[in-house]
Amino acid sequence: MKNSKESMDIEMGYIVTAPIFMLMTDLKCSLCDESNNVLLLATLNEPREKVDISAAISNEVFILNYVESLPDDLFTLILHHHPNYKIERSLTAEADYYMTVCGCGGHYGDHYVSNLISETMLLNPSALNVQKLINEGSWSIPCNYSYGSYDSNLLNKAL
Repeated sequence: MKNSKESMDIEMGYIVTAPIFMLMTDLKCSLCDESNNVLLLATLNEPREKVDISAAISNEVFILNYVESLPDDLFTLILHHHPNYKIERSLTAEADYYMTVCGCGGHYGDHYVSNLISETMLLNPSALNVQKLINEGSWSIPCNYSYGSYDSNLLNKAL
């Protein structure tokens, strides 16, 4: 997937602008009971449908979910830190998207992981591992996003 300004006219998804963070916490697999580190991606800039940033909200926590594809440069960075992040089929969402996959094959779907990480951010932020993935760039990413009343300082500390 190209990363140039000329290629930012997207057919679907959103333009996601750095910094991009990995939000991680441990969660037991529902199939084998093994603990795995689960992952969601987040940014401090509102994903948008076009390059115009005049209406974009910044310095808030935006969690990316149901990520259908990733540019090679981002995926390579993620795999370096989180090798069990793969595209799998979610029977609940009836869609294929990136998720954490246990060694036994169990899936950690975004709905469940988003709820867990959101709860952790609000109630026990010290239990969340936040790492900056990349500090600069913009990418067209087919995904959804959500945001809430999360403390953006949690992500800013990782900058």
